[in-house]
Amino acid sequence: MNFCFPKREVIAPFPNDCCPSMVYICSPFSGDTEGNTLKARRYSRYAVDHGVIPIAPHLLLPQFMREETERDLAMFMDIAILSKCKELWVFGEPTAGMQEEIAYAQRKKMTIKYFDEEKITDDKNGWRLDKYNV
Repeated sequence: MNFCFPKREVIAPFPNDCCPSMVYICSPFSGDTEGNTLKARRYSRYAVDHGVIPIAPHLLLPQFMREETERDLAMFMDIAILSKCKELWVFGEPTAGMQEEIAYAQRKKMTIKYFDEEKITDDKNGWRLDKYNV
């Protein structure tokens, strides 16, 4: 049996009809999980606005995993997901888990970009962290 998707017009949201890179969003989660979740959503939106596909496992995995009992498994999954991304984007002060992700990216010679929250929230740069109430 041959399965085919019906033909339809594809609307490319990215410039030049290119296939954007996937970037791993590396930011704190533990501690203030509610506040850090909101920040991760905003960092992801920032990535979209800069023409890439954000991958933020710390927004997905807590939906069905418990950090206090499954942290090692979650970190394993984080690294597996990171291995599929082209770049690692780091936001905020690195936590222990973030340092593991950064170390992996360094070993694999991935592009790592560090973002200063104060600079990306500056109006003169054209983007504010509080621009999106996501």
